[in-house]
Amino acid sequence: MVEPENRLVARGLETEWENRLRDLAAAENELRQREQHHASILTPDNTQRVSALGSDLRQVWTAPTTADRDRKELLRTLLEEVTISLQRIPFQAQIVMRWKGGLIIPLEVPLPRRVHTGLRTDEDTIELLTRLAALYPDDVVAGILNRQGRKTATVNVSLPDTWAICAGIARSRASSPTAILLKASRSQSKQPPRFSA
Repeated sequence: MVEPENRLVARGLETEWENRLRDLAAAENELRQREQHHASILTPDNTQRVSALGSDLRQVWTAPTTADRDRKELLRTLLEEVTISLQRIPFQAQIVMRWKGGLIIPLEVPLPRRVHTGLRTDEDTIELLTRLAALYPDDVVAGILNRQGRKTATVNVSLPDTWAICAGIARSRASSPTAILLKASRSQSKQPPRFSA
């Protein structure tokens, strides 16, 4: 029950509410009509055009002008969901791809086993470094090792600073040659190097 002084406001609100309900019913009706119109069965002509698009898709995917980001966008457009489960025995991934059209493709992909091969600086280099460090200053040791094309296990280019650090550590005689190269590599690279004894 509305008080007499608020009847005018209540009538205005009720009219607005009824107008909005009519608008909602009209929008729902229009949506139903559009859905029915678009849900038509593919004609043979439309089926042929869709098939042609599928064959063109391979050309677009493999074209040299198609960037990886374009391929990702294309996959996002075509795929609804991808589920990946890993199995330890056998070491494989089970992938289920659900496409936008409803097609579901299960795949089993064998995963490579990681074989950790210990990175090592060759023994000749370690031995030479130890001998040179006892006789020469760091820059001379670095120059000799670089001229010979020697490299550490984790530094692809033989930097003078790397060899200088190695020589300085070797000179201190506080570490084994392997530990010397490990410390030098850590000072040159953010990722920890791997050595095997």
